[in-house]
Amino acid sequence: MEPKLPNEGSSSNPAMEPKHPNEETFQRFVYAYLMEKGYEKTAEIFRNDTQISIPMPDLNEPPGFLSDFWNIFYDTYNSRARQRNEQTSPQNQQPTPSNAGSTQNQVIVQQRSNTSTQNQVIVQPPNIGPVINTTTASMISIKHHLTFPSGGVKLLSCDISSDGRIVASGGQGPHGRKPFICYTENRIAVTAKDTHTGTITHVRFHPDCKRFATASADRTVKLWNAATHQTVLHHMNHSVLRHKGAVRSLDFHPFDYKTLCSSDDTEIKVWDVNTCVTSYSSKDGGGIVRVQPLYGRLLAVANGNAITILDSRNLVFVRKLEGHVKDIKSMCWDVTGQMIASVSEDEARVWSASDGQCIGSYPSKERKFQSVIFHPRYHKALVIGGHKCLLSLNLESMSECTTRDTQFSITALAAAKAQSQFIASGSDDGVVKIWK
Repeated sequence: MEPKLPNEGSSSNPAMEPKHPNEETFQRFVYAYLMEKGYEKTAEIFRNDTQISIPMPDLNEPPGFLSDFWNIFYDTYNSRARQRNEQTSPQNQQPTPSNAGSTQNQVIVQQRSNTSTQNQVIVQPPNIGPVINTTTASMISIKHHLTFPSGGVKLLSCDISSDGRIVASGGQGPHGRKPFICYTENRIAVTAKDTHTGTITHVRFHPDCKRFATASADRTVKLWNAATHQTVLHHMNHSVLRHKGAVRSLDFHPFDYKTLCSSDDTEIKVWDVNTCVTSYSSKDGGGIVRVQPLYGRLLAVANGNAITILDSRNLVFVRKLEGHVKDIKSMCWDVTGQMIASVSEDEARVWSASDGQCIGSYPSKERKFQSVIFHPRYHKALVIGGHKCLLSLNLESMSECTTRDTQFSITALAAAKAQSQFIASGSDDGVVKIWK
């Protein structure tokens, strides 16, 4: 059952009453929390009653009242607090790299000068949720948890629902055209009843965790019910979104739940998934698309060896991230929407979304990187899949934390956001694995 909202017993119009900025911030997070938990009707009633606006603003302080959001924002808040302390305490200041023009640059590049502080106990402030563990690189591990063989399909993409309960994947061949759906709680897997007529190139879950979408070489995007394993039929009897070319990638908006972005090689389209109608499009060239988490204001598009940042509301150019030599194989945002990670076969790079600067890079050492995500718990670490390997990369030191040899190449990675903090991988031997 959805939680009932308290009745204030007042007939006054909330929109006419002045709000303290902290109160409005609190209300925005309550709305986002209800949407994340699947209470859409309650969230909309709450939004109408409080007259809060969308999108959410930038945050300068942590919310402190919902553990899920505290987990997300702790790194950002901690780095800003440390910066303020350094400004007021000259004896504690550390050298600042010349290219550290933003907070996220300082988080990545700054080195700990005193190794004795690496194992210190982090004291959690009162009345807040759990603190993200700022563990040293040697303690960041990747452990195998579950295996789901799909029957020899070469998997090209996989995604895991934000609650960590369902993994959907797809790939090449007749069997790869049907989504392969794995359930982590009861440890069973099924193949969808419906099918694409071409290779599934990309899979992404809707934020409600009940649906997912697939992009295909058959020039369509399909929406699926994760429980019934069938395509979702809308009131217009449309279950597909169509492109003029093979669809390479897609992504959902983080809080505008009816909005989906998809891309082929030449065109980016933004859809209303409730009506299957294109809201707006751009023919400036497509590729891998990723909508900025939390705010949803920016759209990152990887095409060839460069990343273009667009305004997600109108697809207007913002900036370009250049530095890769080979074509980009995979790209992702960090949970704060401040950094982007990308991999090509020869290297991994991390970028500042605010100014487009490359924060750091790491060579693949002939392991042909194929996929990348930010670690779901250690937000200063990447997880990278490549040719017969899976590794974690510490971003503070730009050094490998854990390297696991695999029999086959890791072609796809995804991370859950909930307490499970699962990592899902797909490989070219058709096996979906869950890691912790």
